[in-house]
Amino acid sequence: MWKWIGDKFDSFKCIVVNWCCERRSALCPRFVIGLYDMSKVAQQYTVLTLKDSVDAAASVLVILGLLVFVICTTIFISVNVRFLCLDTLIFIIILPLV
Repeated sequence: MWKWIGDKFDSFKCIVVNWCCERRSALCPRFVIGLYDMSKVAQQYTVLTLKDSVDAAASVLVILGLLVFVICTTIFISVNVRFLCLDTLIFIIILPLV
């Protein structure tokens, strides 16, 4: 039974393929094929451009992250040194007076 169904399907598929081959120019004109080829080229170009832009964006983010880190570290060290200097001034000037 399955063989009979497979044979019927194969014959139906052959009829449809032959019908489509005879009417190929009407079903899919040349300019449609050209548009399809152009869209494939545009898609490849877009994918390559996006890959390059992702690399550039990652580089920019890393540089900005390092810049923020350096600024925060500089502020922290500056504040730390200021309070360290104030503490030593207190020990040097105020404690001997007491």
